This record gives sequence, structure tokens and C-alpha cells, in this order.
Amino acid sequence: MTSLPSQGRVVLVIIPLVYFVFVAAEFGAMTYHALAATQAGRSAFAVGLLAASMWTGILVARLAAHSVIGRLGYARSFVVGSTASMISLASFALHDVFLLWTSGALTLGLGAGLVWVAGESWLAEVAPPMRRGFFVGLFETAVGLGLMVGPLIIPTAQALNLDPLVMASVVMVGAWVSSLFLPGARPGTSSEAAPSNQDPTLAAWWSPTWPLLAVSMVSGVMGALGFAGMTSRA
Repeated sequence: MTSLPSQGRVVLVIIPLVYFVFVAAEFGAMTYHALAATQAGRSAFAVGLLAASMWTGILVARLAAHSVIGRLGYARSFVVGSTASMISLASFALHDVFLLWTSGALTLGLGAGLVWVAGESWLAEVAPPMRRGFFVGLFETAVGLGLMVGPLIIPTAQALNLDPLVMASVVMVGAWVSSLFLPGARPGTSSEAAPSNQDPTLAAWWSPTWPLLAVSMVSGVMGALGFAGMTSRA
């Protein structure tokens, strides 16, 4: 890492940190929504639809991310996704309308998917070749830790006599502010440009990927419905 430009070192540090905080806020809010909807008497299908809306947004964003990153670059794509997710999550605390929760979860997923692709791709590009696996693994570890820590926002907020959605929003704002320190995130700062040409090897695997994406989406929806069913019986 000593031979890396300073911008590269900033990217390698900030992206895993931001994504850990981002995922923690995201899943803290979604876990609270699942519990609140269940307590309000919503069906297992409705709660599962709420969870599936976020994952649908992530899927759509990941499919469109290459085009967005090609136009905006890594840094601005990362910040745009963070901003969309932050606004969406903050809006949850302003109302208890289930339909708006569902549409908000979709927007939250769209922002999260863009942040995911932009962050992981940028990290892999600037990491030293011999340590690329380490830093990509660090990013994925941050995802897992965020999934684990996120639901803890609920008891922590209750212990502090705070609204869990407000606390999750504050955590998400922290992730958004941190993303502004990425090189190229603010006007007047430079950034590594996003790759402009698609890898020719993509054509070889893109066609068989579509059926796999369809199966993954169905599996995700079924998993969400199963989780919702267990939650509603608890």
C-alpha cells in the first residue's frame, strides 16, 4: 500500500467503513419495519413483500449500475446512491403508511445496489494486485458485519428512549457524510475515472446469467416470505 497514491489509500479505507455503516442502518430500519408491520397485523405476505421490495431495488440497480458508473464515475455514483438511500430511509420516520414504506424500501434498495457495485468495483480497481482479494474480502466482511450489527439499532434505540427509525437515519447520515470524503465526490476534487469499455469476456457469460438472476430473485422473495412467516408466528 505504500506505493499507492493517497487517493487510492483513501478509497481502500473509506469504502469498507462507509458500507459497514450503510448496511447497518439499512438493515436496522428494515428489521424494525418487519417487526412493526407484523405487530400492526400485516400478513406474512405483506411483510415479505416489504422485504422483497428492497432486494428488488438492489437487483435492478446492480443491473443498471454499469451504465450509471460509466456516466458519473465511481465517486459520484457512490454518493448518488448514498443520497437516495439516506433520503428514503429518513422518510420512513415521517409516516406509518405501509404502501409508502414499500415504495421507500424499493428506493432504498436502488441506492444500496448502486453503492454496492460502485464501491466494490472501485475498491477492486485501486487495490494493489497482490492484495486485491484481501480488500474485496474486507468489503464483503463489512457487508456481513453490517447485517449482524444493524438489528442491534432497535434495542439500542429503545435503551436510549429513541425512535429506532430516527436512530437508523442518523447512522445513515453518518455513512453519507463519510462518502463525501471520497476523492471526486465533491466538485473540484479529482477521482479515478470509471472504465469506459466493457470487458469483452462479459459477453461469454452474460446470457446464461439471466436465468441465474431470475432463480436468485425468486429464491430471495421466498426467503423473505419465509422470514416474514416466522416473524408473524413469533
